[in-house]
Amino acid sequence: MQDLVCLCASPHSFSGRTGVIIACYLVFNNRISAEEAIQYVRFRRPGSIQTQNQVGCIYKFEKYLYLYRIYFGSHGQFSLEAFLKRQNVLLHGPERRRLRNIPKKENYTFT
Repeated sequence: MQDLVCLCASPHSFSGRTGVIIACYLVFNNRISAEEAIQYVRFRRPGSIQTQNQVGCIYKFEKYLYLYRIYFGSHGQFSLEAFLKRQNVLLHGPERRRLRNIPKKENYTFT
């Protein structure tokens, strides 16, 4: 999370809704679990992500992303076309337009 840029979603205070947005950003961008994101946001800003509905929203977002982030399928063949369709659901803005027909390279280290 060292590369997390300051993100300001509320000019007056850091509320539960702002915490939800930031936690979802961490799940999306840093590919961490909802639980890790919630713990991190609450550690940095105690009292944020205030209700069970807000917590549930972050878990639902993680589950939504999981459906599109399958790297090692167990069902045999996986086509480039299918990969690009999933990728285009996850990407947005200029990156999505630039990589519309090009698989995005991901860097992972497994230990």
